[in-house]
Amino acid sequence: MFADFAFETTGQIFLQAAKLRYMSNGEMSAPMVVRAGAGALRSSGPHHSGMYHPLFAHMPGLIVCVPSNPADAKGLMKTALRGGDPVVMLEPKALFASKGPVPVGEDHYVPFGSARIARSGKDITIVAAGQMVARALEAADLLAAQGTDVEVVDLRTIMPLDVNTIVESVKKTHRLLVVDEAWAMCGMGGEIAQTINELAYDELDGPVGRLHTAPVSHPFAPVLERAMLVDAARIMDGVRNIIAGKAPVPDHWHTTGIVAEAAAAAPAPTPVAAPAPAAAPVTRSDDEPINMPFGDLTVSEGTLVKWLKAVGDAVKEGDVVAEIETDKAVVEIEAPASGTLSVIDQPVGAVVPMGGRIGGIRK
Repeated sequence: MFADFAFETTGQIFLQAAKLRYMSNGEMSAPMVVRAGAGALRSSGPHHSGMYHPLFAHMPGLIVCVPSNPADAKGLMKTALRGGDPVVMLEPKALFASKGPVPVGEDHYVPFGSARIARSGKDITIVAAGQMVARALEAADLLAAQGTDVEVVDLRTIMPLDVNTIVESVKKTHRLLVVDEAWAMCGMGGEIAQTINELAYDELDGPVGRLHTAPVSHPFAPVLERAMLVDAARIMDGVRNIIAGKAPVPDHWHTTGIVAEAAAAAPAPTPVAAPAPAAAPVTRSDDEPINMPFGDLTVSEGTLVKWLKAVGDAVKEGDVVAEIETDKAVVEIEAPASGTLSVIDQPVGAVVPMGGRIGGIRK
C-alpha cells in the first residue's frame, strides 16, 4: 500500500534482487515486480507519503517505473510481468482514482526507457513523471492562454531513462524545467539537468530549472503539506523565471546556510484557484455538514442512492441518514451530530465527490 515500507526489505531488493544476475554470471535472475503506492495524498503524514524513485534508480540492476495515467499503468505492468529482471513499480496514490482510456488488446505493452510527449510545444520543455505530469499539463494549459507554448515530456520510467527524447525536445524549445515530486538532493532534477549540460548545452538559451518537494518530512496538516508540494502555480512561476533567465533553484541548500541567488529573488507563486467539485454546494455556517466519507485511495466519488431521513426529521449523532454507492460497496452515511435535518443538498442519483457535502443538520 505504501512505498515507504519497502525499506523494511531493501536488503533483499538492493543486495539480492538487483545483484543476482551479475553475481551468478547470468545464470540466475530475479523476475519480480515490487508494486507500491507512492507519493503524497490527503495528508497521510511522514510514513505514508514519500516518492522514492531516485533511491531505487540509484541501484544498478533495478528497473523503476512511475506511470502517470491508467493506460501506461497497464502497459508498464504488462511489460514488467513478462521481463526477467526486478522492477519497482511506483504508482502515485494521488492517481489511484483517476480515469482515462485503457487499451483492451493483449498487445498493449509500454516499453521501458520510452518517454512520451504528453503535450507538444515550442517555448520550453517540462520533464515530469507520475502525478507531476498532470500538474505540468495544468500549468501548460494556463500558460498557453498567456502566450507561452509548453512541451511536456512524461518519462514513464526513471530507469532506464529516455535521454534521447529529452534532448530532442530541448533542441526544439531551448529551455528546460524538471518537475519532480521527490526531494532534490541527489535527485532526478540534478541528474537530468547535468545530462542536458553534457549532451545539449549549446542548445540551451538559459539555465535548466528544477522544482521539487521541499526538503522536509510530509506534515499531517493539509495547509503545511500543500506548502511543501509542487503545484501548477509553482510550475507556472518556474517557467516564467526560466524564460526571464532566472531558473528556480531547489532550497535543499538551506542546511549549509547558503541561499541561492535565484531562489532568493524568485517571486511568490501566483495563486491558481483549484476547480470546485461540480456537485459541491454552498457551505452554510449555521448547520453541521453531512459529507460524503473518504473511502480507500481508489474511490473518488459515490452515487447517492437513498435518503433515510427527510428535512425536518430529528436525528441523533450516529443515525444512518443516507446511503451511497461507490465502485466497491454501498456505504451508510451517519449523522455527524444530533439535531434536525435542515437541508438536503444532493438528491437521489447525484454523483458526489468524496468529501463533498450532501446535506446539513441544525443543532
